[in-house]
Amino acid sequence: MKKFFLLYTILLLFIINGAMAQRYSIKGKIIDEITKENLMFVNCVLYKDSDSINMYKGASADTSGNFVLKGIRKNNFNLELSFVGYEKHNLKIGIEKFKDEKVIDLGEVEMKSTGKLEGVEITAKIERIQVDEDKLTMNIDEQLAASVSSAFDLLKRVPGVFIDKDDKLTLNGKSGVMFQYNGRDLKLDYTSIVDMLKGMTPDQVEKFEVMTNPGVKYDAEGTAGIINIKIKKNQNYGVNGSIWGQTSYQTALQYYGSGRLSYVDDNWTTSIGFSPMRWASKSTNKEERYTSTHEGDTILFRTEKDDDWVWENNNFNLNANYLIDSNRTIGLSLYYTKGGNPLKENTVPYQISSYPNYFSKIDSSYINSSSYLGDRSNFGLGLDYVRKLDTLDSKISYDLSYSHSENDGNLANLNEYFLGDINTILSRREGYKRNTLSSSDDLSARVDYFKPIKKTMRFEAGAKTNFTFNDKDFYSRLLDTTSNTYLNDEMQSNHFKYYENINSLYASFSNTFKKKFNVRLGLRAEQTNTKGHQYAIDSINTRNYFDIFPNLSLNYKFKDDNQLSLSYSYRISRPWSGSLDPFISKYSEYSYSTGNPYIKPQYSHSISLSHSFKYMLFTNASYSFTQDDINWLEGPIDSNLFEHNPLALISIPTNFGSNHNLSFRISFNKEFFDWFRFSSSFGSTYMKILSSANKAQINRENWSYNGNISTDFTLPKKWNISVYYYFYSSSMYGLSSSSSSQDISLSVSKKFFNDKFGLTLSVSDLFDINENYSETRYLNTLSKSWGNYQGPRFSFSLRYSFGKYYKNKQVQKPQVENFDTRAGESKQ
Repeated sequence: MKKFFLLYTILLLFIINGAMAQRYSIKGKIIDEITKENLMFVNCVLYKDSDSINMYKGASADTSGNFVLKGIRKNNFNLELSFVGYEKHNLKIGIEKFKDEKVIDLGEVEMKSTGKLEGVEITAKIERIQVDEDKLTMNIDEQLAASVSSAFDLLKRVPGVFIDKDDKLTLNGKSGVMFQYNGRDLKLDYTSIVDMLKGMTPDQVEKFEVMTNPGVKYDAEGTAGIINIKIKKNQNYGVNGSIWGQTSYQTALQYYGSGRLSYVDDNWTTSIGFSPMRWASKSTNKEERYTSTHEGDTILFRTEKDDDWVWENNNFNLNANYLIDSNRTIGLSLYYTKGGNPLKENTVPYQISSYPNYFSKIDSSYINSSSYLGDRSNFGLGLDYVRKLDTLDSKISYDLSYSHSENDGNLANLNEYFLGDINTILSRREGYKRNTLSSSDDLSARVDYFKPIKKTMRFEAGAKTNFTFNDKDFYSRLLDTTSNTYLNDEMQSNHFKYYENINSLYASFSNTFKKKFNVRLGLRAEQTNTKGHQYAIDSINTRNYFDIFPNLSLNYKFKDDNQLSLSYSYRISRPWSGSLDPFISKYSEYSYSTGNPYIKPQYSHSISLSHSFKYMLFTNASYSFTQDDINWLEGPIDSNLFEHNPLALISIPTNFGSNHNLSFRISFNKEFFDWFRFSSSFGSTYMKILSSANKAQINRENWSYNGNISTDFTLPKKWNISVYYYFYSSSMYGLSSSSSSQDISLSVSKKFFNDKFGLTLSVSDLFDINENYSETRYLNTLSKSWGNYQGPRFSFSLRYSFGKYYKNKQVQKPQVENFDTRAGESKQ
């Protein structure tokens, strides 16, 4: 571990020292020669005078016509600007322009309209990791997409994101992440989001945007921040598309595929995609649970089981935008996913023994035979309208979105209890069949107003209302061992409905002083109304509360390539509906779970300091304090609830106490040569949990570390090699701890036929270097689990692209997202 960090530090210092050679930036603003209007998305391509064929740098102008080309060494260059419907414009930039000032400002550059369309084919690489004062972006290129199996696997590679073997996610060591899909909130529980991402092929994802300090324009939900999943939208003129397929094998055969078709003209931008997939996995796991009794004995529950999982899914998405005129646009976004688990059957033996004869004598045992069949679907529809109000780029936008999800799960359980080993006398049998039908509907409407004031000031304001309806019907039948039939079990049947309404207002003001110091101050108010109705016991719980969430961001530019940012935010994580249902579910004589209608939202104060240097080195330090931290605790059952086995445990969510989180991260991203790109990230997190006075005094603290290194080599004849390594030290998640994990993956790709056809071979989990161990301690119980190494994973993928590619639009589309108004730099 220490050797890894030492080698990482030496390597990073060596690379930074080599990259510190004089680098410059070229920037400018592109306008129409006659109308003087800004031209967005103009292709800006830089060639060396000595090489007019191979592109040296490339960028695309942003929605205000601004562009920036970064990381340029002294030389004689020719800058070529191209835009559909405009004449190509060339600018000579001599070596004499590269002086002490590191930024060459070309000012306003005028382009002349031709009145006709011309095809322009430009292929440029994008930076895989981009960091600014608002967010971290991980762009998904073709090579990265081909090295993993699903969008969920891509998410694991985002710097700061850690996902353990049970799919639990933390962002910079903190739980409570809000997910978005193309900028719209995903009002789903985390399990449904995981299922959705596992059902999406990596080829569908354009980028992940991570905002740990979102502005007040965004919902305050998510104490750790927001992860926005951006789906690809084709901006190329004409009809074009792509077909992608992958098959892989680790412990079972898996397949993934996607097809995408796009049409773009002067008014329409449309994209439609479909992706089927089948994910399968086999593993062996061992579990042990130690429980201390009042008599002073320690009881051991242990089992070793084989898990065989299959997940099938089909995903459909549609994006369409129509340009009404140069001031108005309307858009539609739609997605639908349907999948589930084919019938899965497992038989798991459990052995129970007591100290000191843990492994030599078995006191009792039971066999759990189960089967599960599940079906899930998600549907989302969004409509938006944007209107440009004046020549200063003032805009107003309206957004209406609706989503619906359904889950139909069928579980059958048969527990057979024995007085000794499973080969001895059968004591009794207990069985049940349960059908869970759950649905969720979410409807939201919002309006946003954006107003530039002079050149340095901006004002934003907006309002939003959101309605969520959850309905969970839990139907249970109990085995009658006399007749060997299943009868209705009203005591274990349950119906729970949950309603939530959030109304919000926000306002934000920003100003830049002397072109260097920017201040953004925002305030968001949210009023929340909830109602939970448990029909089995006719229990109704309502709650109404009002919160104000301030947000502050300070940014200072020493130079364009040297910036320092300081931010503060106050955020909330509300409990999801399933954690509020007070119904008690029984899995065996020793295992129960229930919700808690009295848990409160958790609130978090966060402060972050970040620095960007030379567009290649990014550092960040952050601290957060979370009050009323929500954790799921497993402890003894209250004897007043019902008659139960004294060894039984029940899992229940509760506001455990407070959480202190201190995080550091350093990232480096650089293309040194046309054929070599290097990126790395290293982070450390300190977490301290303090239990509240009415909870058992279990105060915990932990330091954890993580790092990753990625190298990409572009070889002759369009061969590419990519090597990726990551490391996570042991970490803490609530009251649980997990062991360290690491992986090395390798991929080789090749393009053919003018880059229209490509293939990739990849292998991951190359070595058995992971412990796969986790444990949880609370009160009188210690739970341990181990997972085995599944072997290397081999993948083979093919891609075919077709159609005529044209870049950009003849007429501008009004935009409203302020964080997208930066130039998108690309490099080759």
